[in-house]
Amino acid sequence: MTTLRLGFLTDLHRCLEKGARGSWHNEYDFDGLADRIGRALTWLDDERVTLLVLGGDLTHHADSAAMRAALELCGSGSQDSVLAVSGNHDVAGGVDLLVREVERIGNPRLRLAAPGGELIGGVRVAGMHLELGSGWFRSRLREGPPVDLWGAEPVVLVSHLPLLSHAATLAARGMPYPGDLLDREPAVASLLRREAPTIVISGHIHARDVHAAGPVLQMTQGALVEPPFDAALIEIRVDAGDVAVTRRTLRTEARAAELEPTLVGPIGSWLFSNATWTTTALDDSARNHSMARA
Repeated sequence: MTTLRLGFLTDLHRCLEKGARGSWHNEYDFDGLADRIGRALTWLDDERVTLLVLGGDLTHHADSAAMRAALELCGSGSQDSVLAVSGNHDVAGGVDLLVREVERIGNPRLRLAAPGGELIGGVRVAGMHLELGSGWFRSRLREGPPVDLWGAEPVVLVSHLPLLSHAATLAARGMPYPGDLLDREPAVASLLRREAPTIVISGHIHARDVHAAGPVLQMTQGALVEPPFDAALIEIRVDAGDVAVTRRTLRTEARAAELEPTLVGPIGSWLFSNATWTTTALDDSARNHSMARA
């Protein structure tokens, strides 16, 4: 049996501009971001997590100083590897911002998640990056999922924008939705044709949710810049043809908001067996489990 345990942070929206304001579901808290990253890394260190994944929108205004600050903060833990993908905010000033700053920092543990993926802990971890969009929300992938390179093995796929749409789910809760990838459908079709499972981890919508379709299990994570101030530990266990996934969520700050974009609770488990995903445990109360540290 192979086991991979990874930490996941997304939608940091690092902003160094004094007095800056922003919001989506709730008002952004730019000033408290560094402390929340520190709490998340301490938790992951305590849990002996060796891989940290960054799900995009690391910056708010796509500036080099903020990107460098975000990457240096996230690279300050004890994880052996830190893999990052770009978000729509990151490419607003050009598609190479993340590439340039990773190269400039020169930390061998910090690198871009590659579309073809790399084996970490015996599990292939791949990443999708964005093209320069039209406006903040009209985004496309630089390239689609290279499923032929992955073969018949399970893949963890990091994509800032979800591949399975959550639009109807959020609309039913009266929550705003920033739109789907413009080339979402062909990307999803390629994943649905796979016999092996794909575990997609995403941000962008600033809401904690989960969807499954065929061999695809998708978990979206709440933002670190606004409630629920999410960090996650995702464990993937591969045993022959069966794949078990568990997500545990840390709320890195206890402060809550009137509107909490949590469509599922902080803990869930899923099993891929006989070519389908089933839920084995799910706290669907959508209550936030506060594990914030002082």
